[in-house]
Amino acid sequence: MKRVFFIAARLPFPLGGGPDFRTWMIADALAETGPVGVFGISYRAPEPPPRRGVAWWGTASKSAAIVHNEQGLGDGTWLKRPDWRPSAWYYHPDVERELADAMAAFQPDVVVIEQLGLAEYLPVARRHAPIVVLNNHNVETDLQRQLVDAEASPVEKMVRRQFAARTELLERETVAGVDQVWVCSEVDRSLLRELFEVGSEVVPNVVPVDDYRAIYDGRDDSAPVGPALLYPAQFAYLPSENAAVFLITEVLPLVRERQPGATAVLAGREPGQRMLAAAHGQPAVTVTGAVPSMHPFFEAADLLIIPLREGGGTRLKALEGFACGLPVISTAKGVEGIEAADGVHYLGAESAEEFADAILQASDPAIVAPIRRAAYDLVTEHYSPVAVGRTVQRALAAVGTRP
Repeated sequence: MKRVFFIAARLPFPLGGGPDFRTWMIADALAETGPVGVFGISYRAPEPPPRRGVAWWGTASKSAAIVHNEQGLGDGTWLKRPDWRPSAWYYHPDVERELADAMAAFQPDVVVIEQLGLAEYLPVARRHAPIVVLNNHNVETDLQRQLVDAEASPVEKMVRRQFAARTELLERETVAGVDQVWVCSEVDRSLLRELFEVGSEVVPNVVPVDDYRAIYDGRDDSAPVGPALLYPAQFAYLPSENAAVFLITEVLPLVRERQPGATAVLAGREPGQRMLAAAHGQPAVTVTGAVPSMHPFFEAADLLIIPLREGGGTRLKALEGFACGLPVISTAKGVEGIEAADGVHYLGAESAEEFADAILQASDPAIVAPIRRAAYDLVTEHYSPVAVGRTVQRALAAVGTRP
């Protein structure tokens, strides 16, 4: 029975986005078998975790906690420092001292660093546990290269290219310095091996399927009216903002030519200025900002749209859609790393025209009814808390045998 301590960007509960989901689902699964501790390096008023097996639950103090990316890529001072790494955004010496005190009290056997951005805390983790794991939510080097390719401005492309190079250095150093790396999918496992010649363990993203059962049961197979489209995301994440602008400016106008009653809700925190400008003056588009719960939006929607064209890891929004019984229309990137098949578990689309075609196709209950049932079976069997419990136990059992 191992004592496992998580270093997270913030306390993951209440759940507020993809990183929170991944951290909490893994911590919750491990709490079934032994003591778990969680420390958030960014201050978040701690609410009691909904499980007694979480033995330590705390956050950096308000005075020490970091606001991640407060200046961001636009602050060019980092370009003048050859030794700068993206993890510097998350580091503060006072947080390191508070973290060290927490680990000394908990006495972990394993420390899980919850994303590459927290790599500055690897040395202190090493001092307090014999085993350190990096939980890679994305293969960050690959993600940053995608964002370089997607950038239209020559100046911004140069900045992003430099950032991608710094990210690659950080990721190379970090995966070499830990005992095990967890990735979301076989796709990321292959990428990591190709880039850095290291092995990894696949610990898939999962969702609490039972929490969505009432929404699933409340659906029927009647044709949607409208339809009401939903794109849920954390829009400070650049690929999500890019996808939102694509949905508002290119996809929705084509959809409304064929289905004039169609509406789109973009639900999630930190919508950017490009996204807000695109939605301005469009009554068919609603941008919610942060919401206390996504469940009412899942209940109200007819279709879940994932127009991502860049990104890494696996998309929790697709898994949530599957669990809710919402028909999902997505790019290949939007379901990357999930063992889902186009036409079986979701409807695939890449261009605006293909999205408009698929959304019209989804008006036929005979097409979407078997798709949503197959998607629910998939998420229940392979992407539920039970599934992650099995895989994370196998991963920890394999520590020390990484090829």
